[in-house]
Amino acid sequence: MNGLHEDFQPIAGRLQRMADFLYGQAHDQNEVGRDEITVALHDMDPAEVDELIQKLDAKEIVLYDAHRNRVLLRSRGRYCYTSNCIPEVVLGLQYCAEKYSSAVVRIAVEKPDGSLAAGTGFFISDVPNRVITNRHVTFNNQIQRIEDQNGNVLHAGHLPSIAGPEDLDLAAIECPMPGGVMPLRLDWEDGSLRRMDEVLVLGYPYVAHHYPALLHAQGRIGMRAKRMSSPEQAIRESLLLTDVAAPGCSGGPVISVRGMVVGVIEQQSVAHAAGAAAINFVGALPSFYLREILPR
Repeated sequence: MNGLHEDFQPIAGRLQRMADFLYGQAHDQNEVGRDEITVALHDMDPAEVDELIQKLDAKEIVLYDAHRNRVLLRSRGRYCYTSNCIPEVVLGLQYCAEKYSSAVVRIAVEKPDGSLAAGTGFFISDVPNRVITNRHVTFNNQIQRIEDQNGNVLHAGHLPSIAGPEDLDLAAIECPMPGGVMPLRLDWEDGSLRRMDEVLVLGYPYVAHHYPALLHAQGRIGMRAKRMSSPEQAIRESLLLTDVAAPGCSGGPVISVRGMVVGVIEQQSVAHAAGAAAINFVGALPSFYLREILPR
């Protein structure tokens, strides 16, 4: 948990310990007495135990039966535990931002005409030493350097990369991941997102007269829409995010409340309707498309 704010570090650890006790072993009839939890976590203050139970109950990880003073285990809690994301779900997107910001990098490139440009990428845990970004960031461009959120150069010079097909704006760069980075996990499931789900977007937009800095923005899944494509191309889907302003963050991760990457930012879109104000969307490719360029 390198780099976590002091308020997050202890409570995240306590949440994980309680989750290990509740879901890491069998319990009769899928319920546990509050007193049993207090005994198992004997080095915690009973008030801390109560606070954690309330937090887990609020996020439907458990159901607390106050009349019987028992904690009922839920299928959602078991799913979150096996997905290793209970602290993320309970503590929210701000925790996710602090935990995983170190994984998000800025990619400076030189175009064929000699002009300079930059995009966003992020280290992943699924395949070690890989940075995910957009195809248009790397394709036909020369990587100059990869920088972290503090402007430190992690690598300078050419790096091998794999790009998706022309209709899939995704790429993976081979790059050694430095120590202290918490890589992001990819969500490979097609149906794990729903409309109106909250998400976190991280990226390095261009801001005139400012040095590059990491943007943190929250939004929602507004639409999942199929793209119009030519007959010879595969029918692909986009995630269209609302309530978020993240132009210039191409290649950045879209992170769910489970702390997993569900999409990769591609472009900003605008929907027009006669007599109505334009609606701005940020478009992203679902992360499961990375199956086409990454070894599993």
